Amino acid sequence: MILSVDLLEYGVFSFVEDEADYDESNNSLTGYFIHPPDIKLLKQTDEIKIKKKLSFGIKYFIKCDNSDLIESFISRIRHPEMKNPNTKIVALEIIEHNNLDINSTGFDFFVFENDWEMLQGKWEFTLEQGDKVLLRKSFNLTK
Repeated sequence: MILSVDLLEYGVFSFVEDEADYDESNNSLTGYFIHPPDIKLLKQTDEIKIKKKLSFGIKYFIKCDNSDLIESFISRIRHPEMKNPNTKIVALEIIEHNNLDINSTGFDFFVFENDWEMLQGKWEFTLEQGDKVLLRKSFNLTK
């Protein structure tokens, strides 16, 4: 069981695209999730100026009770209404089911790859297990 989550870093990040895996997912409007081995903080801020290829998000440490070697949880990114113009699918959030080694560091982020993703307003990252919100971090995005 997850006991607590510590927010380590938040803001603008970078990652090496050549080292990332692109995993198909119906939970993403692009049809995939990007999974790099790590991300590097470039600027700690919750005020994000949107531009193409910009990555922003959170890095965190999950403390567990050691009852299992891997913990399951949900990562959720809430954002203004987003519509993929190719599929016509509309969403207000992205949900990813995650598994992480106990007592380890994880991260969640978003990359602006398409013009239709570049939405101003409040974006919120949460980590959840069952009905419990373990971590919540909001960002204000502007153009």
